[in-house]
Amino acid sequence: MSLPSSAPIFVGRIKMLQFGKRHLKRLQAKALFPYGLLSEATLYRVFQNTDNERTADRISVFVDVFRKEICSSATNIMCIDGKVMRSTLYDNGRNPNIVSAYSLRSGLTLTANICKEKSNEIKSLPRLLDKLDVLECIVTADAMSFQKGNNRQD
Repeated sequence: MSLPSSAPIFVGRIKMLQFGKRHLKRLQAKALFPYGLLSEATLYRVFQNTDNERTADRISVFVDVFRKEICSSATNIMCIDGKVMRSTLYDNGRNPNIVSAYSLRSGLTLTANICKEKSNEIKSLPRLLDKLDVLECIVTADAMSFQKGNNRQD
């Protein structure tokens, strides 16, 4: 079974069982595995009869329905975050940072600012917000965005 991430990770039955044993009490506190973990033989049978491509397709359908249901609410959710552009280098050897705003409702990146230095990411947020209509929106951002002066409420 591979888990979605930036690089594919393969997690085998043994690692799953080890994880389950380490975290069984926590899982059971969430009403999972009330009778204990599955055996390795049971996991083997499940994986032998699992069509990974079909499972991935069904997960994609679920995520799409879930996203549409969230987006049909009256409130738009905007996610603001900064990322490093790994494939680009400035003359000083640094990778540029980009701060962008993503709309969950539309599924589009609404705007972005490129920052020459990491510290400029903080200064970029007000300029980014000025480009957006955030009235009646839920705006999410990481801790860097909540520096003094950036958390305005107008």
